[in-house]
Amino acid sequence: IEIVKNKNQPVINNGVAQINIHGLLMKNPPSWLAWIGIETTDYIQIAEQLKQTTENPEVNSILLHIDSPGGSVAGASEAAEAIASADKIKPVTAYIEDLGASGAYYLASQAGKIYINPNGETGSIGVYTVAVDSSAFAEKLGFKVHVIRSGEHKGMGVPGAAITENQIAAQQEIIDGMAQNFKTAVAAGRKMNAEDIEKIASGRVWLAQEAKKLNLVDEIANGISKIAFKQNSNMKGNTMPEQKSQQEIQKEAQAAEVQRLNDIKAAIPDDPAFVMEQFAKGATAVEAKAAYTDKLREKN
Repeated sequence: IEIVKNKNQPVINNGVAQINIHGLLMKNPPSWLAWIGIETTDYIQIAEQLKQTTENPEVNSILLHIDSPGGSVAGASEAAEAIASADKIKPVTAYIEDLGASGAYYLASQAGKIYINPNGETGSIGVYTVAVDSSAFAEKLGFKVHVIRSGEHKGMGVPGAAITENQIAAQQEIIDGMAQNFKTAVAAGRKMNAEDIEKIASGRVWLAQEAKKLNLVDEIANGISKIAFKQNSNMKGNTMPEQKSQQEIQKEAQAAEVQRLNDIKAAIPDDPAFVMEQFAKGATAVEAKAAYTDKLREKN
């Protein structure tokens, strides 16, 4: 399978739909990032592609190709939930190539199975934000910044204004809550208990071998084509019925209609006009025969 750059549509090859999760992860990333050469993936688009693939009868399994340092918190939980939901419908596998950290691992953890290449790095379970207190610099320049606010936490981080301990504590509560959501999702996806998650939720990344020991990933493998091949092999050994394509469904429906027409003709060989009338009504051969008998009875 060729690694593709098309982000709008998942590429389907031999029943495997590949969804790329590359670069910075954001909700509705601004277009100017692409203009300056920064690659992004939209959380919303990931969920949309998953919906397309789960509803597509030509898709047997889904492969997430991940090479990302992570990104924003906004949109991450929704995309992660979409992956977990898709995995209940069709097998979802994540392949981390080189890097799958922070928000990217948040998403990967919801796949049924995670692969990583030997030099790949993953982890970075945690959340952070930055608050810059530039009040000392402003004072040095002779400025005194007053924030006229309705509450203590309003206007935190205004350039030149001091940041209080209470403001920092409030932000810490938010970060802790977001981090807990992250850890809960990883624990559910990787089937780990809270204590094990706490040990690895330090914000650091691990190389492939150590990541496997920590149960962050399942297997180490080189090359996305090998993962896709394994997915195909697993599906062939599955007892689930093979899904039919839309073309096959249409052909079967057409064949059934031709057979119904022939059956009505055989039941009523002497009245072609009545045959076509009953066929147009959607009648079966038995129903058409009964209607023809009634017609003859009325006529007589």
